[in-house]
Amino acid sequence: FLFYWIAYEAAHQTYRTGDSEVRDWTERARLHSELARHDKGRLQRILCAQKGDVVRIFELRQAHPSFWYPPSSRKESRENAGVGTAESWESVFRKRVGAMRKRLDEAVRSGVKEAISTTLSDLFRNLSVVRNQIVHGASAGPESRGRTQVVLGARLLSAFVPCFRDGIKANLQEDWGDPPFPRVGAAPDEKCPPPWLS
Repeated sequence: FLFYWIAYEAAHQTYRTGDSEVRDWTERARLHSELARHDKGRLQRILCAQKGDVVRIFELRQAHPSFWYPPSSRKESRENAGVGTAESWESVFRKRVGAMRKRLDEAVRSGVKEAISTTLSDLFRNLSVVRNQIVHGASAGPESRGRTQVVLGARLLSAFVPCFRDGIKANLQEDWGDPPFPRVGAAPDEKCPPPWLS
């Protein structure tokens, strides 16, 4: 999971001055849109083939951002606004899952670029939560709880990341943005000034 996630992270620019989570997801959405524009047929086929696993990730509450962030949190305050009980959260969560499934069905059925892009953003927002559980939480070991989303996530990433790589390689003339940590210097460990000074 983590190696595929690193490859995914390398495909979009997230570390900018004044970066925020909103900006990060704006960059991811832009990447998903560009990838869907260049290779929507292949992405549609992957979504179709992986639909069961995508739905399972959507339905796993522990893989959804709103599960972890209370209404008082800056990260998800809009998403959990007005949720004060387990029953109200469950109702809102079911509506969100229903909306994500509807967008997935549209992407699989129509192959429209916007539907594919939005579905990718839905999916990768949940996979980001899985990544956080592995790196910052307790889903790392084979006996840990949360293993289902790690296994599903690895399977999904192994299907999507090669497609993303191929789409970028086939369209290198496009502006994919500068890497946040570009190669600097002409030799390994060369003493050179920071790239922002040049």
